[in-house]
Amino acid sequence: DASDALWRAGQMSNVWVVFDLQEPTVVTKVALWGQNQYEDCRRDVWGFKLSYEEVGGSYVEALSTNDTWKDADAGPSTCPQTRARQNPNPDKRRYKLTDGFASQYWKLEVLAINPSNDGYFGWMELEFFESISCEEAKEAGVQVKTKATIKTHSNNCHNDKRCVQNLV
Repeated sequence: DASDALWRAGQMSNVWVVFDLQEPTVVTKVALWGQNQYEDCRRDVWGFKLSYEEVGGSYVEALSTNDTWKDADAGPSTCPQTRARQNPNPDKRRYKLTDGFASQYWKLEVLAINPSNDGYFGWMELEFFESISCEEAKEAGVQVKTKATIKTHSNNCHNDKRCVQNLV
């Protein structure tokens, strides 16, 4: 199943993914699912920076964390997995953005990974939430989108089927 993003740990420098939300979208919250292949969360991203693109192409930081469990607004505070490939994935952490930011392009940069990794790191899913409620969206005839197309940059990928560029 090619549904996760996975990179080699030894080539961690300058790893980022740009998500294209198809149109400027006000994002007020994101949810990150850890890489749940093993019960000890050894492949999880421990720190990341989320930025949005401003007009002109520069990125502005919206959220940064060096401890994805401690800094989460909701979700587990330590590795919650009791077995490999647990389904549903219990390793979901949610983060509120202090202000909602409107942008079509969002960039997630990896800052830190589990030091006990087995040579790989990644995540299973990143979900974006708009500030508009479901009721407001229904009344306005607006469709709330949470899926994004992926553009990636990484020095290396260990398996062609699971490389981020092949997940779309």
